[in-house]
Formats: sequence, C-alpha cells, structure tokens
Amino acid sequence: MTPAIMDSLYDLYADHGVEALVMGTRGLARELIVTLTMTHPADPSPAHVTRFQAVSRWDDDDDWFDEWAKPARPLTPSEESHVGMSNKRLALCRPASVVAEEFLDFLDDAKVVEVNLQKLTDS
Repeated sequence: MTPAIMDSLYDLYADHGVEALVMGTRGLARELIVTLTMTHPADPSPAHVTRFQAVSRWDDDDDWFDEWAKPARPLTPSEESHVGMSNKRLALCRPASVVAEEFLDFLDDAKVVEVNLQKLTDS
C-alpha cells in the first residue's frame, strides 16, 4: 500500500470513523454505471427501452439493477438476435413504464457516473 493511500485511509477514519475506514477505496458516495438497451426508432414511433441496467462502481455484487421490459412493439428478427432475447420471452416481462418507475427509485440517492445507450438496429 502506498503512503498516499495510507494517508487517504487515515483521513477517512479521522473524518468519518471506523465505518468509512472499512469502506476504504469504495468511497463514501453511491456511484452507478447505467446501461439502457433501446429499440431502434421506426419513424414516426420513438425508441423504447427494453432493458434497464445499473451497477455500482464500487460494489457490483450487492448494488445492482437488471431487468428486461416488454417493448411497445415486437423486436425484429435482427434485434432479437442482437440481444439474445426473443419476443416470446419479452412478452412475459413487465411493461417498461413499471420497470422504469422502479429503476428511478433504485437510482434515487446515487450519483450516475456513466451512461451507456445500446441501440438495437435492424441491419
């Protein structure tokens, strides 16, 4: 362990107690990396989110969200192939509006440090 890290850990302990020291380099803030998988918009209809994902930057074992949602329209065969999820399986998922509400609740107190948009294409 470098002297700079040792000093940083000591500062965490001095400022925030043993609980913060145990967290160490995981940081004090809840930071998430978000990935949304979206259908390709078919003019004039908008794109729709089919998968909501978020994972903690520091603790990916205990702080994550990953759920597929029923799209507003069936995926094309190439979109199904791209995501590895069939329309038959997606039809069993909850609607995107319901999943989105829970997803936003999950994000509530977190700092989003990265957003990835995966767009399904029909090519």
